[in-house]
This record gives sequence, structure tokens and C-alpha cells, in this order.
Amino acid sequence: MNLNRYQYVSFDIFDTILRRSTAHPTDIFRIIETYCQKNNIAIPQNFTNNRINAEMNAYKKFGRSATIEHIYNELENVWKKSTDELKSIEIQLEINGCRPAPYMVKILEQCINSGKTVILISDMYLTSDIIIKMLNKCNIHGYSKLYVSCEHNCSKSENDLYLKVLNELDISPNQIIHIGDNFRSDFINPIKLGIRANWIKNCQKKLCRTPNNIDDYSKLTYRTFQTCAENCKFNLSKFGYLGCNTLGPVLIGFSIWLNENLKIKGIKDVYFFSRDGYMMKKAFEILYPNKYKTHYLYCSRRAYCVPLLWKHPDFEDIFKYISIPRLISIYKFLLIVGLEPHMFKSQVNNCGLSFDEMIPKNEFFASNKVRMFYNNIKEYVIKNSKKEFNILIKYILSFNMDKNIAVIDIGYHGTMQNALKELTNEIGLDINITGLYIMINPNAELIKNKTIDARGYVNDNYVQDDTIININHFTAIFESIFLAHHGSVINFKILDDNILPVFNKYEYLSNAENESNELVLLNEYQNGALALVNEINNSFFPNTFFVTPKIAFFNLIRMGINPTLWEAKTWGDFDFYDITYMKMARPKSILKYFKNPIQLKKDFEQSAWRIGFVKRLFKIKLPYSSLLKVLSKLKCIRMCCCEKIKKIYKKA
Repeated sequence: MNLNRYQYVSFDIFDTILRRSTAHPTDIFRIIETYCQKNNIAIPQNFTNNRINAEMNAYKKFGRSATIEHIYNELENVWKKSTDELKSIEIQLEINGCRPAPYMVKILEQCINSGKTVILISDMYLTSDIIIKMLNKCNIHGYSKLYVSCEHNCSKSENDLYLKVLNELDISPNQIIHIGDNFRSDFINPIKLGIRANWIKNCQKKLCRTPNNIDDYSKLTYRTFQTCAENCKFNLSKFGYLGCNTLGPVLIGFSIWLNENLKIKGIKDVYFFSRDGYMMKKAFEILYPNKYKTHYLYCSRRAYCVPLLWKHPDFEDIFKYISIPRLISIYKFLLIVGLEPHMFKSQVNNCGLSFDEMIPKNEFFASNKVRMFYNNIKEYVIKNSKKEFNILIKYILSFNMDKNIAVIDIGYHGTMQNALKELTNEIGLDINITGLYIMINPNAELIKNKTIDARGYVNDNYVQDDTIININHFTAIFESIFLAHHGSVINFKILDDNILPVFNKYEYLSNAENESNELVLLNEYQNGALALVNEINNSFFPNTFFVTPKIAFFNLIRMGINPTLWEAKTWGDFDFYDITYMKMARPKSILKYFKNPIQLKKDFEQSAWRIGFVKRLFKIKLPYSSLLKVLSKLKCIRMCCCEKIKKIYKKA
């Protein structure tokens, strides 16, 4: 910037050394309107337009000396009611939402440290006492003087504020340099007076843009989240910023919805299921501190369902109460029902079964050999189940649960909630359990039959869109981003009179062979998401925004179904566990697949994130999700045709 030649340096304030948490200056009026509507605070109809008109009228009456006090007096004349509360809300939002622009503040501090005289200058209706509070909040000190247009009845836009600065400092134009973001007021106008000027490009216009497929009702929320994410960007790694921009809005939207539902139900005792509830709990406690009794409940389908098997020990019941993967072996089955596989090798051999052979779920259920094997081990299943039941009950009783509680999770079928309900009923605890989930399957038996009380953020009273369909394209990533940094819970043990969870190995433990260092990256991603939650919490009042699922998931779905090449590579190297470990999306080179197309089919089908796989493979921008949908339909058609041909062949 060639500042060494000048003893005097003047800085514009807003969008130069101070950033706001709103994309457009008038967005703060819309936020006030939304906040007041949600919190039953009296406000004029069409507040945003009335506030803008009041500002114009104040400038007509008082010229460049119009202050925020004058503006709200004009609004009061129209509304015929006191506007003091609305004015204080706007001032507080301005103070809460200001952030230092790191690069420019660093230059300002270098100027002060080198002995230069630093001047701050702004065309603004906020008075200097308010602006000083904003500067102090952002730890900006050491400037010599602050000039605000409304207090001097002159402005940068008319050039007379620059003349006033020159006269008061008793300097000539060639002794000072000005830095600001407004091309006319901060660059052209000072140059006309002979003042050297540097124009800083303002990125706010870019943040004001919103995608066309977002409705007008939600555009304010979207661009505010984008602006706050941009404010967080300077303190985050690249992958952390991705988490800020993609997972952050989901956590905020779900937390707001969760608070509203808890309020309606009158529930204060809230339990976040491990492991997916980890990030939800952290975000919720940031936005609503000390409002609820929040707990992290160690659990898993295996840890809560196995202790109930003694109540439902028949072969048919097992598969209603235990989650079975689509492919299963006898070895895996024994682990699922809570037994140590190697203790039952002889029974496996006696029934003519293979220990490690993977069998499709339906075939496994229908096998007489499997049924016979289960009947041979049934007494062991019951004995182990009762043992685990007694320990688990002690763990649950340690929480001293209220009569009405809520359980929180990603959700889907409500199996865990039903298990907890049955466990508490078994020991005579009269507890009403409400399940509040990111999404549910309304056709799941427990939910459809209203066996449990469950609601989903995505499936709630909003107009349904294709959110769930899109998430299904990257389920592996979606499940990974919520994970706590511990393995899944196997069961519980008693150690020195304490009930402790026993964990499986954590998937993302760092080791020398882990090329992508997943634990570090996942930490960065999750911390980035929480940075946005903190930014929104610090910038705005609680209970301000309406966040529909479409807005909450917009950036995450974009990443999942239309990733950049860098996103596809970074996420693609992550491991994902589904029966066996696999890479999210890690194809070999096109040349290798050209030589061996069968390997391409195999690698593609074993990929946990197929859109990421084809993106990394072809690298170019294509509608990969649409292409995969077409391929999926073609596969279904081919399978149907094959089935029909088989039936015709059998009849013949």
C-alpha cells in the first residue's frame, strides 16, 4: 500500500476494518422484524420498509447530521408508539454483530506501532459512542481520532468531511493516505482533493447473492449464515471452513427446531444418544446454555437391545429387536447377540455352517441350519442378556430421569428409543419418552404404529422436498460428520462401583498407515461447524431465525451430490465401516480401469460414496447424481427383466 511515505493514515470503518454479521446493511432491519415476530415484541407492520423510509425522512430533515435517534423519532411519528425498545435492539445487534477484519486491522496496528497518526472516518448515522463500543469489542485501539458524518454535519460522499479532517489536523492533502472499500467515497473523492487513496474491494456483494432455488422467505437466513461463515474463515483451516459452511447450518437449524419442540412439550431433561448426538449436544448447549438438563447417554443398538433378548428369546423375535446388516455371517451374528464367537465353533460345525461366510439377510433368516444353531445357543443368549440387563439398568438409574424426557439422535427407525422405553418399563419407571431426530422413517413399524412418540426435523411440518433422497447419496459422510471421538458402545462394566461403557475400536484413530490423518481432519471439520454456531450465537439474540431443513442442508447437500474435486479427494480417502472397512471414494486411474473394466465395477460397488468416486475418477464437472439415478433405474429394469425371464423359463 506504500504507507511508509505518509505520517497520517485514515481508515474507513465499516466493511474496511469492521465487518458485519449481515450480508447487506438493511438485513439487520429484517432480522429485527423476524426476532420481534418470534418473541411477541410489538413492531410496526412492514418494519423494514418503514425503517428505510424513516431514515430517508431523517436525512431530508436533518441532512448529514441525522442520527439513529432522529431516524427512530421519524418512525415513532408514523407508528404513534414508542420505538425505544426497537432502537435499543438495533444498536445491540450492531454491536453484537461487528467483527474485526483481520488483514486490515493488522495493517492499522502496524501503522500505530510505527508511530503514524491513524484517523478513523465514516459516513454513518450511528454516533461515535456506539462506534467506539464496537471498536473496543473488536479490540481496536490506539487511533488518534474518530470522525463520524452525523456528528460533523459533513460526509465523505460530499468530500467536506475530508476537508474537515485536513483543517483540524492542519495538514496538506499530500501528507495523508486514505483506505476504504467504497469506490466513490473512499477512492475517487479523496483523489479529487489530492489525497492518495487505496481502494479495498468489498466481498459483501458476493455474499448477498443467493441461489435461485431458495425461496424469498429463506434468503435472509441463507446469506446471513454465509456472511457469518466468511467471518469465521480467517481462523479456520480449509477443511474447517468446509465444516463451518456445510455442517454448521444443520446444527443451528436442528437446535432451533429442537428448542421449539422441547418448549411445546414442556421437557427440561434432554438425553443425546451416543455417538451421533455428540455434535448436536455441543451445538445445542452453545445456543441454549443452562436452559435444559442435558446429558450424553452412552448407548448403541447392540448395548441396549442385547439386554432385552431374555424377554424375547425366540428366533423370530431376535430379528425384530436386533439390527441385522444386509450381509451377515455366523461370526457377526454371535457378536450381535452378545456372545464371544470363538466359544461356539463346535456348535457351528455340528450344524454344517461356515463360520465366516457372508449370507444375505433374507437367506440367513430362512435357513433351517441357522435356526437349529440358534436353538443350541439360546440358553447362552438368555444368560448373557440378563447379565447385561442388570448392569445397564444401574447405568440408566444413575441419571435420575424426570417423568418427561426427550432423546436426541440422527434417528431413522426409533429402535433405540423403543429399547430405552422397554428397559425403563421393565424396572417400573413411569417415564414418557419423546424422540426428536434429524430425520425419521414415517413408515418404520414403531413410528407408523405410534409405539413410540417420535418426530423428525426434516420430516416435520415443513413442505417435503428431496432432502432425504439427496442425503442417501452420501449417507457414509453424513453419519461420519456427527461422530463422537470414541468407538461404538459394546456394553457396560462395573469398575470400582462405577458403571462404565465398553467401546469398540474408534474408526479414525491416528496411525502411521492412515494417509489422510482422518482424526485431525474430522476435528477441524467439526470445530469449524461449531465456530459458525458460536458466531451466530454471539452475533444475534437467541430465537431469531427461521431455519427450514432446505436452508439448513443446502450447502451440505451441495457438497454431497456436487462436490469439488478437492472435496471428493479429501473425503474420499476417509475410511468407512459397514460390515468391513472401505474407502469413501478412492478410485484407481482411468488407465488401469481401461485395462481391467471388471475392477472398475468392483471398486465402484464397494465405494461408500459413489458420487465422490466418479468425481475423482473423471475430474470434470458433470451432473453425477442424475447420472447415477439413471444407472440405478437401468439396473432395476435389468433385474426385473431377468426375474421375468427366470419365471418364464421355469414355467416352460
